[in-house]
Amino acid sequence: MKNSSILLTFLLFATVKLFSQNTYVPDDNFELGLINLGYDSGELDDYVPTANISSITTLFLENKNIADLTGIEDFSALVLLDVTGNELTSLDVSLNLSLQRLDCYDNNLSALDMKNGNNYNFLSFNAQMNPNLLCINVDDPAYSTANWIWIDSQTSFGDDCPVLGISDISPTDYKITPNPSKEYISITNENSIEKLEIYNLKGKKVKTIIGTKEKYDVSNLLAGMYILKIFYYENTISTSKFIKN
Repeated sequence: MKNSSILLTFLLFATVKLFSQNTYVPDDNFELGLINLGYDSGELDDYVPTANISSITTLFLENKNIADLTGIEDFSALVLLDVTGNELTSLDVSLNLSLQRLDCYDNNLSALDMKNGNNYNFLSFNAQMNPNLLCINVDDPAYSTANWIWIDSQTSFGDDCPVLGISDISPTDYKITPNPSKEYISITNENSIEKLEIYNLKGKKVKTIIGTKEKYDVSNLLAGMYILKIFYYENTISTSKFIKN
């Protein structure tokens, strides 16, 4: 009898804990969208009951002015997500293991993580109209490249995309010339350069040049856009981009 009472108490506690758990949703427009869909109620408080969203399979949040989708990870049964026409700069659906459809076009994404182990089961995907999106993190870049065509021309797929993106590019007081370049680039600034690091759009470092030079040789690079990180002796770093012809 005592053991049965203890077990009943434990199960009651676990049930109360489950249904009292909340998901952190800091974006007011995201939370308002969930309130309008009936998944939350009351005043905006940055929290949504997890039990209300954990079994949702479809979520339509188009044109809601959402800038932060923190909390989407607790939509554990989500199959379809449509966040078209918002203000997202990053989106991580790597914990949405059942996801099969994603529409995130017409945002301002510079980071998108879709590496959730379920990419082979995707039925539709659209990430167009995100001009700052260089690399999408996926399970199998070759598969995604062959099958997911609704991306912008500057976007590619990788399995280890860096944080670095166009959104990280620093405001500059220097100029890269010529840009586009065929053989050499010059950098006009008042600081001494310790080294340059050049990355392709998949985030792979393709060249390092040590020291301050009048001209930096880029003739051996393939044609395309590159991210340039400039390291100064003053322990500062600037990031920009250039095109190699």
